[in-house]
Amino acid sequence: MRYDEVYDDEDGPSAVTRLLDGLLQRPAFALLAFLTAGSLIATATNALYLQPGAHPAPMFSTRSRAASEETPATGSIDTLQRTAAPVPARAATVGSDPALIRDIQRLLAERELYAGPVDGVPGAQTRSAIETFQRNQGQAVDGEATPRLLALLALAPPPRTPPAPSVPVRGETGLPAGYDSRVARIQAALDELGFEPGAIDGLMGNATRLAIQRFELSLGVDPSGETSPQLIERLERRLGRPL
Repeated sequence: MRYDEVYDDEDGPSAVTRLLDGLLQRPAFALLAFLTAGSLIATATNALYLQPGAHPAPMFSTRSRAASEETPATGSIDTLQRTAAPVPARAATVGSDPALIRDIQRLLAERELYAGPVDGVPGAQTRSAIETFQRNQGQAVDGEATPRLLALLALAPPPRTPPAPSVPVRGETGLPAGYDSRVARIQAALDELGFEPGAIDGLMGNATRLAIQRFELSLGVDPSGETSPQLIERLERRLGRPL
């Protein structure tokens, strides 16, 4: 097709007319141009109108970031994570084991410190009894039911009995066989500190051994129940004088 056959005006064909005429003469080029234009239009539409949130660094935008953040896309993972109600953390409760609390209540009742039910349920009465026991033993007072408290209760003496006989004097008749003056001094010191070693007879018996263990536990050391130089040193520090 010749331009002079179709257009006879003196200005000649327009640019659009020449472009269309060229596309008609080259079908392959026309198809490629059409596909390219369609792809560009689809990409721009998707970027500008079909995305759930704003681009982190847009060249230009059609909506503000605030509006995008206030109206997130329904059902997106990010939206569900932000709107899901927080799950409250379970509070850790010290001494919540019913069996542990029941044993502690029983031992407190045996020592006339607790008059409530032995039911394994912690309450104000149980806490008050624990605090009284801890205060009597020179322990940190927190009112908590713990395995360490149970061990202290198991080694604690029963309610105080009448005073034991005085230490026999050497040369006095009636000294028991196996009498040891060092054991007698330890017994007297333990009795003065309220750890109930039993009779102050200079004999290393079970009551004296348990009293030593209770004293050691009150200091936070491993209970041995044995008479030793370290034990005498600790007793002297507690009493503030030599044995």
